[in-house]
Amino acid sequence: MEIGLEYSANVEDDEQSVEYLVPVALEAVAFFFKHNAEVDAIDLLEELNLHEAVVNYVTKDTFERVCMYMISCSPLLPPPADTNYLQTARTIYRKLGKPAQCLPLSIRLGRSDLIKEDWESCTTRVEKAQLAFIMARQQVHMPELIDDDDEELKACMNNTNLSKNYLNLARDLELLDPKTPEDIYKSHLENTRADATLDSARHNLASTFVNAFVNAGYGTDKLMTTEAEGKEWVFKNKDMGMLSASASLGMIMLWDVEDGLLQVDKYLYSSDNHIKAGAVFAIGMLTTSVHDETDSAKALLSEYITENNPAIVKLAAICGLGVAYAGTNREEILELLLPIISDTDITIDLSSMAALAAGLVCVGTGNGDVSPVILQAMMERMDSELNHKYARFMALGLSLLFLGTQDTYDTIRETLKAVTHPIGKQASVLMQVCAYAGTGNVLEVQKMLHLCAEHL
Repeated sequence: MEIGLEYSANVEDDEQSVEYLVPVALEAVAFFFKHNAEVDAIDLLEELNLHEAVVNYVTKDTFERVCMYMISCSPLLPPPADTNYLQTARTIYRKLGKPAQCLPLSIRLGRSDLIKEDWESCTTRVEKAQLAFIMARQQVHMPELIDDDDEELKACMNNTNLSKNYLNLARDLELLDPKTPEDIYKSHLENTRADATLDSARHNLASTFVNAFVNAGYGTDKLMTTEAEGKEWVFKNKDMGMLSASASLGMIMLWDVEDGLLQVDKYLYSSDNHIKAGAVFAIGMLTTSVHDETDSAKALLSEYITENNPAIVKLAAICGLGVAYAGTNREEILELLLPIISDTDITIDLSSMAALAAGLVCVGTGNGDVSPVILQAMMERMDSELNHKYARFMALGLSLLFLGTQDTYDTIRETLKAVTHPIGKQASVLMQVCAYAGTGNVLEVQKMLHLCAEHL
């Protein structure tokens, strides 16, 4: 637009004022809004660095289109314009009295004060319940917002009824009947002899995964949850297959903490470490996203980290904590994981998985307490240890801290240069990938293509 071009040209010349363009631009914006050209109005205001002024022109008929456009543009803009667009969209929603639309933006901005403001702006109990469900879905746990005696809203925020609601939906869709892997494979349609089916460990492992995913969250299946079939199926596998089989209970009993723990309990006392490790990991899986009064996942899994357990059981407990508390940024969980990361006397696999679990717990937060610990662990480890296949999970855990945060990782990336092992460069690239994931940043894409060209 001519106004935007003249503004840009005059801004470069500090001596020439651009104030005379503002009234003309605002008249054009008003014209655009009257003729359903909100997108052109926003683009014009952006060229003049006046995007906040759009708040004065939106009405109940236009706010949805305006906010949708601004939110969609946000990932494509450089900082700080990206967050400014989100804040402006939130201001519009708040002006129109839409707390349920404000909350997701407040969460994206990472502002607990704005979340509290959205909660307090609710005028009905139904709106508060809706906000509680949104917060539970996004793993934002702020129980202090709810009165102590309000059990219903607490249940919404804690995801207490998540399993029950999921089962009600499955029942309405007539999906509750358990399915077997054969129902998915449809091997009876193949032109093979019936007696040619192989009962191999690899085939059983594949069936374990298929069974877990096809019956996820339903609380029942035909391989693991029946008393006789469950134990029989576990022993049709070997080593890691046994671990996968017992862990699959966590997927089948997903979100059902009470009944799920009862199903898993019988495998926790197995003499086979693989079966026991799978059951430990199942605890973390079935309790993910659900907050109960006893904090079951932390209470149970912390025992298997601190006690004198086999390494594979400790690994499963560490992974279980990462899955159970992913996105919660809880300090109590970090207090369990950080000492394991920094302890150079333990094996690299335990330390690396603890770093990955910490990355999951604090994903996208850029937590300043976790990143220095992981960096220090990488610098203190010997090259022979960093060559281990598990060491890459330490780099992944560090990168997950900065998922979607864009340029906030620059200081950590500079510190990574002190890691002389090749894993330092790998972690730097992985951090760049995570930081700009989903942003559509063209400059970062070009940098990554340049890295690819170096290896051609």
